Amino acid sequence: MEAKIRVRVRTMGRIGCTDEEREHPQPLIVSVVCTKYLARVENLNSIYSDGMLDYDHVKHVVEVHVDARKSLTLESLAYDIAHDVLMLKPGEISVVVDIRKPSFQAGVSLAVSIEDLEARRNMLEVLESRRESTKEKKGG
Repeated sequence: MEAKIRVRVRTMGRIGCTDEEREHPQPLIVSVVCTKYLARVENLNSIYSDGMLDYDHVKHVVEVHVDARKSLTLESLAYDIAHDVLMLKPGEISVVVDIRKPSFQAGVSLAVSIEDLEARRNMLEVLESRRESTKEKKGG
């Protein structure tokens, strides 16, 4: 059994692989679905006051990421949004971020859990360690 909140934001963002594509804002539709598994909730009467995300917090995360930078890919933007939404309630929810660029009929959907974030963090640490050891071998 699970509870979901859905937030849909229509906004303008600078996203694309080329400088020309990022030059002008483009319409984006960002949908975020947060799922909380009710098996982990003691009191179902207080799930929305105690254990679920606030719609406005999720919307704010989307707006900050879209407004803050020029992203190269929809995937990187979706991951950053999912990461920060998960950090609002770490370990308690999973997140699906769907981003569409209606003007290009392009889009991406990305599902992320806290376990995914931990696996990615571990992978990045391994890659950084390999880079450092390669630098040491070349330098010494």
